[in-house]
Amino acid sequence: MSLERHFQQSDWTIGGLADAMHVSHETVRLWVRGHRPVTPTRALEFSRLTGIPPHSVRPDIYPPSPDLIAPAG
Repeated sequence: MSLERHFQQSDWTIGGLADAMHVSHETVRLWVRGHRPVTPTRALEFSRLTGIPPHSVRPDIYPPSPDLIAPAG
């Protein structure tokens, strides 16, 4: 599922998250729409606040937890 889809299912607004993270609304909008990656220093904060798993926020640096991966076969 895309970060944008996860975000749409959360209780957050772009403005609310931007204010909570002390960044601009445009920054959060770019993150959520996938136009700019969430910075590594902000990824865990983004995840903690929204409840979106870190691997959905930055899959390149936070792989899925092994217990979330379905067994093969």
